[in-house]
Amino acid sequence: MSAQTALKLPANHTAPIPIATTAPKLTFEERRILKLLGKHTYDEVHQRTGWSRGKIYNLAIRASARKTENRIRERHQERKRRQLESHALHLFSRLAYANH
Repeated sequence: MSAQTALKLPANHTAPIPIATTAPKLTFEERRILKLLGKHTYDEVHQRTGWSRGKIYNLAIRASARKTENRIRERHQERKRRQLESHALHLFSRLAYANH
């Protein structure tokens, strides 16, 4: 098995998160805020509800519903992939050096 075939990882397909089912113990009001957040900016939700943008953002973090959640997850997965690749290449080079 070559080093490159050992490094292949499954493709990452990120889909929108169903907020109501992934967030623990949300009140009716919190679910309403998250629903608004799906269609409006943090500032628009603040203006419509009176909630502070920080409180809205903290709720979004708790519910894994930040506006950039998919991008954050993709960057995390890419970072993990690069780390695994780097570790595998390091190990491969150490094994190659040891065999010479």
